[in-house]
Amino acid sequence: MDKPIIFLFTSKFPYDKGEEFLENEVPILSKYFNVIIVPRVIKGNMRVIPNDVKVDTFFSKYQNYNKIFLYGITKIHGVLKEFIDIKKLVSYKSLSYFGWEKVFQKWFKQYTNLKSPVIFYSYWFSSFAYALTGLKKHVNNRNIVISRAHGSDLYEFIHKNNYLPLRKEILKNIDRVFCVSENGKGYLSEKYSQYRNKIEVSRLGVMPQEKINIGSKDEIFRIITCSYLKPVKRIHLIIEALYHLSKKIKRKIIWNHIGNGPLEEDLKKQARKLDNTNIDYYFMGYLENNKVKEYYNENPVDLFLNVSESEGLPVSIMEALSFGIPVIATDVGGTGELIDDKVGKLIPSNITSEELADYIYKFINLPQNEIEEKRKNALKRWDEKVNAEKNYKDFSKRILKLLEEKNNERK
Repeated sequence: MDKPIIFLFTSKFPYDKGEEFLENEVPILSKYFNVIIVPRVIKGNMRVIPNDVKVDTFFSKYQNYNKIFLYGITKIHGVLKEFIDIKKLVSYKSLSYFGWEKVFQKWFKQYTNLKSPVIFYSYWFSSFAYALTGLKKHVNNRNIVISRAHGSDLYEFIHKNNYLPLRKEILKNIDRVFCVSENGKGYLSEKYSQYRNKIEVSRLGVMPQEKINIGSKDEIFRIITCSYLKPVKRIHLIIEALYHLSKKIKRKIIWNHIGNGPLEEDLKKQARKLDNTNIDYYFMGYLENNKVKEYYNENPVDLFLNVSESEGLPVSIMEALSFGIPVIATDVGGTGELIDDKVGKLIPSNITSEELADYIYKFINLPQNEIEEKRKNALKRWDEKVNAEKNYKDFSKRILKLLEEKNNERK
């Protein structure tokens, strides 16, 4: 029997950079499904994907979002009842949702003769998820629509006006939403309790590593951070904390940051206050995922830091754990599902730079046997919670089961 077809709708993957976590997921999905990746944006180089995975570049015709916006205007009259605030309706984002629905109907015309069962899978709980629920009625009965939900596509309170478009409409018509954390599931289930039965947890994951990170064997303490340089990541807090720490401890500390972003130059200027202290720092810029792993393979790391004010379930933390690196991170999103005293420290989301310096100071001064225990527990936590081989196999099987259940209901 032929494998079902799964259309995986992404932002850019497998092109350019970003969505690196799909590099682990797609090969496992391809063992259970005939995978066709449909990226929204096509630019940059194409990454390596399994030979049997196809890429549909239809949406390269729609890189100009003004056309999407105009398509959306044509649908306004039919959805006024869904809105309390007319300002939300006329927002560019809302109108783009309606526009994408029309584009998706154009896209699917090339697949109208499909005989196999079909899974429409939106990687983000956003406009593509909405468009797919609108497309659903135009497809053969043997299909389901699913979406993942991460952080920025899930938590409405981090957006302007505490608003993301058409949440109820998506949930009403979708078959399942897979949140990447228990926190995300709880948030969505409480806010839209009438659709609680459609909301599940399916964590992302990272693959087993070739070897674990052994930490520093000299007198230097090495800290790593890995994130896009934007305000929500609060890297300025780390700079301030290290400055405070330099006044409390004589031991040499090296801080490396992986990642670039719009705040890069500002943060480099702020970091100059660490010059002439015992803190050495390096902004390493953007590294491809394989280069990040290579760095962890070849360089000792004693502590991974994440002080974001908002997260889903950070893949950067998963990667650190998979190498046995202890983590100090803020209690936001699903981070608390991975981080505690056994593997590092979960710290308050409203932490000050002075308090952060104290947490780092206490960690540095732990007995070596306690630090080694945290490193062992970090690796164990990865295996229990975010082992990609386990999580994506389970995810694939749950999709197949859902498809079977929905098709049985239709008989």
